[in-house]
This record gives sequence, structure tokens and C-alpha cells, in this order.
Amino acid sequence: MDNGWIQFLNFRIPYDNLLDKVSQVTSEGEFTTTIPKNSKRFAIQIGTLSGGRVLASSNAVDCSLLALSTAIRYSSERKQFSRNKNSPETAILDYPLHQSRLFPLFSKSFMTLISVSKLWKEWISNAGNLTDSHNKNVEYLHLLTSSMKPASTWLSADSVKAARLACGGLGFSAYSNFHQYQQVSDVNQTWEGENYVLIQQA
Repeated sequence: MDNGWIQFLNFRIPYDNLLDKVSQVTSEGEFTTTIPKNSKRFAIQIGTLSGGRVLASSNAVDCSLLALSTAIRYSSERKQFSRNKNSPETAILDYPLHQSRLFPLFSKSFMTLISVSKLWKEWISNAGNLTDSHNKNVEYLHLLTSSMKPASTWLSADSVKAARLACGGLGFSAYSNFHQYQQVSDVNQTWEGENYVLIQQA
């Protein structure tokens, strides 16, 4: 996926083609709306972005868990150092320092997966009425997605970085797929709302 832009020069959009489901501008230039309350109208108009935010959260959790699973599996096989000359080398996952880098992030990511799954269900149950002014869940859903998207995508960025570094040189190999996880983690922090802006709406 990539962003794009289109430019028009001296082009007028016909009045009948305006996107005006909840607000209209009459031919005399008067603004009318079926939802008089500004905050409610704003929530309904941007409510359709909630689906993208749930998707970004889901992608973020997938990246976190894939990256951390790769690092944990690798760490259970990768051996380094032994206690004495006659002892076999120790798997790096057995070192407390290594565990402290990966296990808390894995736990947070797994708990976030549960939260995102519940958020998906909430969004799906409301997806058909996001522009319904009587749907009392629109503002609540906006709050949830505006909180979950930054939390999960920041966690993903931290998790992918920690997992990549925990694998040493292999973390930079194309075989590890960390480069793909990092690309997804980076873009998820800005699309469907930049995280620092979103968190202020929550």
C-alpha cells in the first residue's frame, strides 16, 4: 500500500456529486445538517475511519507476535557461552537479560491481541450504522479505536525492534522477515490518523 495524490486544474465538481450524507450546502450557499450537534456530527463523519484503525491495530499485533515468536524460537536454539570448559553452551533464551527483553513484550502483545479481537467484534456490530445519528456507540467506538491504534502500533514498533536486536546478525537477514514487520510497524503509526494526534482525541 502506498499513499498517492491527484491534482485538478480548473475542475468543478458537480453539485450532485458532493459527499453530503449528513450535511449539505444548498445552491444558495446555506449549510444544513441532519445532526445539529457539532461533536456528534464530527464523530459520525469520521466514524467510518474506525475500521481502518481497527485494521491497523490488528496488523500491529500480528507484527508484534510474529517478530517476537521468531526471536523467542531463535533464542531457544542459539547457544552462547558456557559456565565452564566442560559444560555445553547455554541457549541465550535461558539468560534472564534476554528473557526480560522479550517476554514482557510478548505478554503485552498477547493481551493486546485479546483486546483487538474484542474491538473487532464491537466494530463489526456497529459497522452498518456508523452514520446513524441515533447510534449511541459511534462516539464510544471512536474513543476505543483512537486509543487502541496508538497503543498497539507503538507496542508493535517496540516489539519488532527488540526482537530484531535480540537475534543479533540474523535480525538483519532477509530470512528473518524483520524488515517486513518493521515496514508494516512504521506505516501503521501514521495511517488512519497519526498516533500523537489520535491519542488526544481519546
